[in-house]
Amino acid sequence: MRKGFRAAVVTACVVTVGLVAPQAARASTPGCSLSSHCYSILRGSGITFYGMYGTWNRAAMGTSSSASNPQFVDSEMWFSPNASTNAWVETGLARGYFSVPAATGYYAFGAYQTTGGTYHEYSFGAVSQSSGVTDEYQISRGGTTNTFRIYFDGSYKTTPSVGFWSGSTLDIGAEVATSSGTAGTFNMYPKGLNSGGSHVNLGTETPMVDSPLYGNRPGESAWTWRIP
Repeated sequence: MRKGFRAAVVTACVVTVGLVAPQAARASTPGCSLSSHCYSILRGSGITFYGMYGTWNRAAMGTSSSASNPQFVDSEMWFSPNASTNAWVETGLARGYFSVPAATGYYAFGAYQTTGGTYHEYSFGAVSQSSGVTDEYQISRGGTTNTFRIYFDGSYKTTPSVGFWSGSTLDIGAEVATSSGTAGTFNMYPKGLNSGGSHVNLGTETPMVDSPLYGNRPGESAWTWRIP
């Protein structure tokens, strides 16, 4: 969603995401704001990818948010040509204010930024927060060069034209743009897509975690995060 390009972390888009049903209160996220996003991500690199796939459940996330104070927490995956390019395609779940329907809540979403700097986001609709529901996400090549098709739970949603058609950087995890964000534990399972559309592991996997958050790589192509 609305991402800021930060030192070692690829710009991430934005919406807010939710996880499980309500859980015990957790600490807030000092230092995270709309002007300085925090991340807990696992980055895959080192080989060429043609899209990505991921699954995770709707664990609990929360933040106070409104149109006049559009904060968010999200759990997402995004695909980029490389780590230094400010262009990407992403999809995930977000909790907070979502500008497309001009509403607050828990939304499934897609977003992208083109190589020319154009940004756009899509709402896939409000969803119910439930740790008993696992969603699947996919970003895969479209039928036209430099386009990608975005799917949510196996349903096609949109095909943005972004200016690239393959990439070497896959990120999955959390983006937090609020000092009041909370989140339970998210267990996320990403795969890259190869030229034949098969699911493959992420290549070189690099954890990148900002201090207000927690992140852990429990195994190949798996990422766990929460707000401690």
